Amino acid sequence: MVKRIFLALVVVTLAAGGAFAQVSLSAGFGGTFTADFFNIAWTSDGNDMLDAAKLDKDIADSNIIGGGFFAYFDATYVMASLGMNFYDVSPANKDLKKAQEDAKSSTTTTEFNIGLYGKYPFDLGGIVLFPMLGMDFKIVLAQDTTVDGDKRTYKDMLDKDPASELSSVWFKAGVGVDIPLGEKLYLRPIFLYGLGLNSKAQNDGQDTLNKDKTLGSYVNHGLDIKVALGFKF
Repeated sequence: MVKRIFLALVVVTLAAGGAFAQVSLSAGFGGTFTADFFNIAWTSDGNDMLDAAKLDKDIADSNIIGGGFFAYFDATYVMASLGMNFYDVSPANKDLKKAQEDAKSSTTTTEFNIGLYGKYPFDLGGIVLFPMLGMDFKIVLAQDTTVDGDKRTYKDMLDKDPASELSSVWFKAGVGVDIPLGEKLYLRPIFLYGLGLNSKAQNDGQDTLNKDKTLGSYVNHGLDIKVALGFKF
């Protein structure tokens, strides 16, 4: 994880070259809606296995849907953010999802998020449009599973720390817009799409899946929609 963070900082620094040559400072806070998805990209051997077992191709897929809040600091070509996100984790497979609902079962995840982005603003006559590229560090603080009112934590079930097992790094790209609300205030909507590296637990699961032959690869991807209120210094 330390090597990943170091690499992330280098990439963002390069992407934001010259960031402090002509700096305009601002900060703000807002909310986030996130729709992340975990899928397995099956190989031909993996598809043959699923067919033989009469299993759906989305049998192991998950939807991670939720939202939260964040605060950010902006220096023209760089945006750094800190936030908290809260997700519901559910099976993508409709039969498994119904079984989960029938069992009155749910899984929730709490995450601390650190975002580092390079951005390039274009002034369109008051409104500022900026493509952005960077990464999020998703640090999982807790994952709880409740079955018919009985809640158990990730550590209770597996005797492992969720931060070390479930945290991951995501690479994201997108676009934001600053809409002036006055001399100092502005509204900032942001749209991002990203791909995530496997967490430690996912790497272990993928290794187990492909122990005898390559059956599939884990894929993490998702969309963020952010809306913030900013203030120029």
